[in-house]
Amino acid sequence: MTWLVGIDEAGYGPNLGTLVQAAAAIRVDDPEECLWAKYSDTVCRATDPQAGRIIIDDSKLVHVGANKFERLQANLQLALGHLPNVDEISVGDSMLDLIAEAWYSGRAGSVSDRRSGSVPQSDDDNCPAPKLSIALVRSVVTPTPRFNQLIDRHGTKAGPLAAGVTTLLQAIVACQQRAGG
Repeated sequence: MTWLVGIDEAGYGPNLGTLVQAAAAIRVDDPEECLWAKYSDTVCRATDPQAGRIIIDDSKLVHVGANKFERLQANLQLALGHLPNVDEISVGDSMLDLIAEAWYSGRAGSVSDRRSGSVPQSDDDNCPAPKLSIALVRSVVTPTPRFNQLIDRHGTKAGPLAAGVTTLLQAIVACQQRAGG
C-alpha cells in the first residue's frame, strides 16, 4: 500500500492569529488511481456543483459568497460526519497552548463527538462515506503568544510554520512505523 499525506495550514497570512496546521494520511492500494474520479459521488472541488458532496479544496474557495461562514461550517460538519476509521482528531502537544487561548471553549472535539451529538451529522443521507483507510488526522495549534516566541527564537515567521510541519511529519512517520510501512 502507498501512503498519501496532505498537510495544510490556516492563519499564517496577513491577519496573524492562531496558526493551525493539520495533516491527514491515508493508505491507498493504487497510487496511480485518480481519487477524484474514484470518490466523485462523495467529494468535489469548490467550483463543482456540490449536490451533497464534501468540498475538498482551499478554505478560501469554500469560504465565499453571502453565506460564506455557513458554507464553510456545513462542509466541515459534512466531512466530520463521514470520516471513517478515525477515533480522534488530535491536537497533541498543542493542547496547553490551546487551553491558554481566551476564545477556547474548554475542550477539543473528537470525531467520535459526532456520534454523541455534539458535532452535527449531515442531513444528507445520499452522500455515501468514502471507503478510505485513514491512518492519521493530526493538528498543531500555535496561538499568537507561542507564534511570537517562535519568531523570536528563529528570527523569521517561517519558524513557527517549520516547527508545526516538523511535528506533523514526526507523527506521520511514527504512524507509518506502527503500521509496518
